[in-house]
Amino acid sequence: MISILLATYNWPKALALCLDSLRTQTDLNFEIIIADDGSDDSTREIIDTAKKQFPVAITHLWQADIGFRKTQILNQAIAVAGGDYFIFLDGDCIVQPDFVARHRQLAQAGYLVTGSRILVNDQLTQGILQWPKWDFAQFLAHSFAYRLRHGINKYLPLHLKFADGTWRHYRQFVWRRIKGCNMACWRSDALAIQGFDESMTGWGHEDADFVFRLQKNGVLRKSGSWSTEVLHLFHRIHDQGNAAENAAHVRAKIMAKAQVDLKQPKRVLFIATRQIGDVLVTTPLIRRARELWPTAEFHFLGYRGKLDMLKGNTDIQEWIETADRPNFKEYLSLFKRLFQHYDLALVTQPSDRAYLYSLIAAPRRVGVVANHPQGDITPESTSLKNAWKKWISLQSIEVDYFRQHVVIEKMRLLEPFVSHATLFTNPITVIPPAAADLTPAFLAEIAEGLRTNKLAVLHTGPLMAYKRWPLAYWQILVVYLVRQGWQVVLSASTATQDLELNEALMSLLDPAIRTHVVDTKGALSIPQMSILLRQAKLYVGVDTSITHLAAACGTTTIALFGPTPPSNFGPWPNGFIGTTPYALRARSQTVANVTILQGPGECVPCRKAGCDDRADSRSACLDQLEPSEVISAIEASY
Repeated sequence: MISILLATYNWPKALALCLDSLRTQTDLNFEIIIADDGSDDSTREIIDTAKKQFPVAITHLWQADIGFRKTQILNQAIAVAGGDYFIFLDGDCIVQPDFVARHRQLAQAGYLVTGSRILVNDQLTQGILQWPKWDFAQFLAHSFAYRLRHGINKYLPLHLKFADGTWRHYRQFVWRRIKGCNMACWRSDALAIQGFDESMTGWGHEDADFVFRLQKNGVLRKSGSWSTEVLHLFHRIHDQGNAAENAAHVRAKIMAKAQVDLKQPKRVLFIATRQIGDVLVTTPLIRRARELWPTAEFHFLGYRGKLDMLKGNTDIQEWIETADRPNFKEYLSLFKRLFQHYDLALVTQPSDRAYLYSLIAAPRRVGVVANHPQGDITPESTSLKNAWKKWISLQSIEVDYFRQHVVIEKMRLLEPFVSHATLFTNPITVIPPAAADLTPAFLAEIAEGLRTNKLAVLHTGPLMAYKRWPLAYWQILVVYLVRQGWQVVLSASTATQDLELNEALMSLLDPAIRTHVVDTKGALSIPQMSILLRQAKLYVGVDTSITHLAAACGTTTIALFGPTPPSNFGPWPNGFIGTTPYALRARSQTVANVTILQGPGECVPCRKAGCDDRADSRSACLDQLEPSEVISAIEASY
């Protein structure tokens, strides 16, 4: 027999409809245990009336109303229930006529079922509550109109039902789609974990904790979607004062189990399919992972030509390079190379393609997921775009473009395997690539700066135009530095825009100044830039990967920031202990060898693509960052 454990609290009209829907089940081999968390007498009257003509037995359990104690009343219901299979249901949910029958079909030894719900909006809920009794046929007849008017958020699951199968099985614990208003398990499994955790009081996450402990105890999970949907009536959100604490309580258990389950993976794949700077900021994550798993084999997957920041990195045993736009043959080759070759994948970029690679490569993954680029949390960004990524991941780390540094974001991918308290207790270091020798000809060009120990490297060209500092300002800075006895090196990538920018700057300089300036013309590799920066005494640059490299090399670094939040992407000051080296907004802030200068304006930092929010836009904040401010920062450093 099945026992339906029906939780309710002070909503008698909704409970009456819920009971009406249970009265008309096609399968009546069940009992109802009402777990009442302190409702007043109006709820008791509804239950007493229903008992008189109900086709199955109803037991009413009640406890005093002294706060949200759902876990306690449900445990009482578990104790008195006579069935060998439990369906957990909430009193604000209306079930379909085959609800019990469908759950019975999905019931399988060693499995729990997490069902699904169809949300009913406020207006439709108020209309349904006026019905004298529940009529599913009437509701179904109007369901398409309800969906068009957004009265319900799903239509097809009311009309399509799919059979059981392995496609319903979850391979690992995921938080998503756990709804205490519709789930089922065997009595023996619930008793084996001693029911719900009664230390969790207040609204939120007691259902996730229950499911997690079942799975930890060897019970597998299957989805009840497209079979057991319930109609969830609209109500105001309960007091969520304890929700964060309850979530932390569950998360701690998840992490503890993960540390046991995956203490020592043999092969780990790091995925960073983006720009060269994004590869560099993964090195603290890789180093911490190496400390955790000293004998594991680490491979790194990234775009071809973007992995030079890892040259000489002894933590990585193998690089895997792929085109940023592979053709079919390249995809096939990569698939063969990756397919289930790893125990764990760490996805450091939120792109769909990075997650697909991780899905091919490993049975388990932890990854970052992105929200709105300006920090706005929207239903689309959290519920739709990221849903599948969260579903396939052991844990997801949400990007916060304003309040979380990118180095910390990457390192948090290890949270399932090490406690948060110990993850950030030691100095954090971005590891630059191994140095490569400079050519004798280039050494001769910079001999003046090496001899006087006053070699300054300037990087004028960002990837995007909206991160540029005005060319005339660079001219003023170069003239100042040369007159102060510095030799200046203009670094650049091989990109045409970088080369043209430095060429234009050189053309603005007087011949007497120009003789003390060396234009690299994009000829130096990343490892060669690494040794140049180690020998330089000063670096000034915009928001670009070379600025991060300069900071990692220990060079005195002046970084010019406009729209980009330094709290998220400021060059990491090596040796910093903690998670927040920089404030979101400050005209000047210095941590260790790094000084970040921001332009003025209440909108700074906006994280938009300049004032016009496009790649070729200007940024007023950088236009208004005066050369005198940069010069003052240089003088303060020496």
